[in-house]
Amino acid sequence: MSLYNGNTGTTIPPAFRKKRILVVDDEPSIARLVKSVLKRAGYEYVYALSRGFDLLDVFGLPHPRMETDTAQNEQKLSIELDNSPLPGGADLILLDIMLPNINGFDLCKAIKNKFGRDVAVMLITGFDFESHHARFLECGADDFLSKPINPKELIHRVHLIFSRYSGSGMPEAQQPSEASDSELTEPPRQIDDYMIIRSLSISGSVVVYLVEKNGERCVLKMLTSQAMDYPEVVARFQREERIQSSFSHPNIIKFLSHGVFKNLEYYTMEYVDGMNLEFYCSQHPKGLDFEFIGRSALAVASALAHIHDKGVVHRDVKPKNIFVDSSNQIKIGDFGIALALGDLRLTQTGYAIGTPVYMAPEQFEGKYVTPAADIYSFGATLYHLITGRPPFTASNAMELLRKHLHEEPAPLTNFRKDVPEAWDELIRKGCLAKSPQDRFADMHE
Repeated sequence: MSLYNGNTGTTIPPAFRKKRILVVDDEPSIARLVKSVLKRAGYEYVYALSRGFDLLDVFGLPHPRMETDTAQNEQKLSIELDNSPLPGGADLILLDIMLPNINGFDLCKAIKNKFGRDVAVMLITGFDFESHHARFLECGADDFLSKPINPKELIHRVHLIFSRYSGSGMPEAQQPSEASDSELTEPPRQIDDYMIIRSLSISGSVVVYLVEKNGERCVLKMLTSQAMDYPEVVARFQREERIQSSFSHPNIIKFLSHGVFKNLEYYTMEYVDGMNLEFYCSQHPKGLDFEFIGRSALAVASALAHIHDKGVVHRDVKPKNIFVDSSNQIKIGDFGIALALGDLRLTQTGYAIGTPVYMAPEQFEGKYVTPAADIYSFGATLYHLITGRPPFTASNAMELLRKHLHEEPAPLTNFRKDVPEAWDELIRKGCLAKSPQDRFADMHE
């Protein structure tokens, strides 16, 4: 019999309830949040640490030594591992990448080099640093979760890792959705004229609230006081707001207003009362209805054409960022890593930005991206909607990278016999071509 927790809507199999989970985060409020959410979901053994060195102690690993590289005049971290057997430690580590004296990437690499699949690692970050996906691929992490943390998504991803390693298959589908106020830091009652209904997510840099003004609900996204110590985080928040406010399209989540509350910037956008396509796909594992797919494809293509016409690349087109509202209207959102063409001030070539499962080859390679990258991700998303699976799957990030760079996606008819031949040609050849020059010229085409 499985344990069902009504607060999270998650079914935890008995075998998973005994899994040992370590949360490593130097921010006590975040560590308490993650621990509380997982305990309430049904995981019995969840522990929190605040220092990376404590994690090394748990696994009986030596502390790193700092070596000075005189040629580069900088310090490099060297983690030495012995051949001692795996102690009682943990089955899963939820690891913040920003820790005092040592970073999560180095810790992850040390743990994975030593214990491999015996210990799973999920990296968590509170800031949208441009290098995180590239280093995620390098350090061997099993998954990656960006803050602000949505409690239901956290539980879903933890469940996915345990399901993958236990061989039990995909966990029951669930929709990452709103967090209850009791699971998050207590929000203010009101921000300017907006009454707080509940917290949706929280991190070290941003809080997101469901709010109401004059009887209308919307979403309010606001910087935290902690974020103000990081100019690059503030700049990215301002860039995201500037980009979102430039759009006016029925299939793009609408920007509403900007404000400043107690010296902290915020902006509001429309609230989509519905679900994202990632959840919708999870309810239809063999693919969606062709009429719905066609309507969704036209809506997203139109939205992306508008985005590109404004000189912006979304860079993270995927089912999770496409929403279906209560009136079946399709809307695309989440411009957190969108980039205006030619704007290199807040990004650098050499870093991979995006979601690996749907990411274009040139994004994996850290090259400068164009709208062609969105066309690839659009094709990968359509592939998933039609077949019930993304074009490439892998047991680890490096294998996924290799497939995106060098393998051709299987014909859609391998998974669904009723796929029109023209659709297969459009998606696999027109969208998922390895070279940007071989894809459709633009979304209008």
